[in-house]
Amino acid sequence: MYRCLRAPIIIYENFSHSFFLCFSFLSLGNSHEDIRWLNLLRYHKHFWGYQSEVDSTEFFLHPNGKKNPQLELEETIKQFKQNINRLCEFPARALILYEMGLSPSPNFQPCEKYNQLKQKINLAAVSLVFSSYFIQKPASAFGHTFFKLRSLDSNHENNELLDYGVDFSATVTTSNPIIYGIMGILGGFDGRFKLMPYYYKIREYNDMESRDLWNYEISFNTRDLELFVAHLLEMEKATFDYYYLGENCSYHILGFINAIRPDWQLMNSLGMFVPPIETIYALYKNHNVVKNVTYRPSISVKVEKRFKLLSQEEKKIFLNITRDENLALLNEITNSQVKANIIEMVADYYDFKNAKILLGEKDDAYALAMKQKNKINLIRSKIDEKPLEISHQEELNNAPHQGHKTRRFKLGYLSENKSHGGELEYKFSLHEYLDRQTGWIPFSKTEMGRINLRYLEKTNLRLDEFSLVGVDALKPVNALSWPMSWRFKTGIKDQRFIDRQDYSPYFDLSLGASFIWKNLVTAFFIRSEQAVIFHYQKNYRFGLGPELLLIFNNDLLAFSLELCRLKMIKQLDRYYSSIALKTHLNITRNFGIYLKDEKIGTQKSAYSFGVLQHF
Repeated sequence: MYRCLRAPIIIYENFSHSFFLCFSFLSLGNSHEDIRWLNLLRYHKHFWGYQSEVDSTEFFLHPNGKKNPQLELEETIKQFKQNINRLCEFPARALILYEMGLSPSPNFQPCEKYNQLKQKINLAAVSLVFSSYFIQKPASAFGHTFFKLRSLDSNHENNELLDYGVDFSATVTTSNPIIYGIMGILGGFDGRFKLMPYYYKIREYNDMESRDLWNYEISFNTRDLELFVAHLLEMEKATFDYYYLGENCSYHILGFINAIRPDWQLMNSLGMFVPPIETIYALYKNHNVVKNVTYRPSISVKVEKRFKLLSQEEKKIFLNITRDENLALLNEITNSQVKANIIEMVADYYDFKNAKILLGEKDDAYALAMKQKNKINLIRSKIDEKPLEISHQEELNNAPHQGHKTRRFKLGYLSENKSHGGELEYKFSLHEYLDRQTGWIPFSKTEMGRINLRYLEKTNLRLDEFSLVGVDALKPVNALSWPMSWRFKTGIKDQRFIDRQDYSPYFDLSLGASFIWKNLVTAFFIRSEQAVIFHYQKNYRFGLGPELLLIFNNDLLAFSLELCRLKMIKQLDRYYSSIALKTHLNITRNFGIYLKDEKIGTQKSAYSFGVLQHF
């Protein structure tokens, strides 16, 4: 253990403060390798030694502190003895050193900034919030995580407006999307923790982007809550290189929890690529980490579910009101319960419709939207009856943490053109519409880095396709809106109709509309395909034509039918058709069996079957 010869020397400062300190350290032993110290300062051990993930020099007290936890520990103890201001700057270190038996119990009475932060937050509970997938915005397609800090005042009044949020995000220095993408992948931005009122996050995610918020309350005790606030103050001095795929917002949010409770070992299950949902899965590696799960639906979910609760007559009245922009029609309703149901629906609908206007610039459009909102609220205030209550049990049963893992491996038998062999596929992430849908956006696909290898007797082993990015955003048409559905995929693939291997970069885009009935989705698109085939004289190929996509998925059994007929305009000058039938039997959360049969152009059908495993 840690040994220290203590002398009862009392130090008197010009403030009424005294404490016992070590007269000399005979030996710190291996104290610098204590997991509490290493996690607090984000040290990781590599082949060449230790290194902290923190990049800002002001976070370290020793010049070599970033790479030497022992020197940083010794310098911290030394400066805490000499200067009370240092202890006030790094209160979490002081608490951990006391736990390790290397310093007396810290007296934070002179620490004005730290005490103000504690009083401001008045922390009662901490939740890890998962903001659901937002496919329309590439940077948010994988979801997002941040902290919700529940205050004692908020607990008493049950008012989230009194809570705070803590976000980790990149300080973006460019508006160029290409440069943004490159710098985000290569760690070109600084990442910081930021404290803000929680309602800012509600406005940004829940209202403007219409994303669901899932609160996973962490089982922190009193000691943990105190250390959390102390560590939050220390993080004001810390900057990190931000990597979009790895050391991203969710990675550092989980690292924060790992610093408070190293015994949970939350970071051990993470890979090189860290989608936000993986940090939620990490919480469930231990049974005692998550205390409670609550759900805050997006405004679009509330509108959709409330509309379903209306009777046919109520729906008709509501549609007349919104179509004609005529709130006076409410005065014609004599049944007070019906009136309550409809006015609540009208209020939610206009909040959804005007979300960006109400959260944007205070211009003429804002003034008009606010006038309309105030008029609706005035009518609502005169109605005593409560509207029908929305149940979100279905959403709670499909919470994100119950979804399948993000990586997937497929292995199967393959037959093509009277040649037999096998196929191997690895998908870096995330989800497709034939996977088990619990915990994910139904009938959607978001994948990155899918590699498909094929072995046949005639062609031996070859790379069939590398899909860099693939997204299917199917947003079914409903009575309230006619959203566009779209599909997008880019990568390189082998031209199977020639013996030699010839890779073609491709870019596929489909735009259209989709319709849903229970577990069945039908989508119609206009599809475009672009590719470069190098062995042709006219090596640029462009095709345009109709596409049909049919999907059924009830979690256990899923199948899809894809039909496409394109006019090849820039190459071959002929029509080109394809058909693909795929089936998944999802036996468990992460394991299943697949069957695929496809025919492309004039080639004979190729079929395959095998097993798939998410991990």
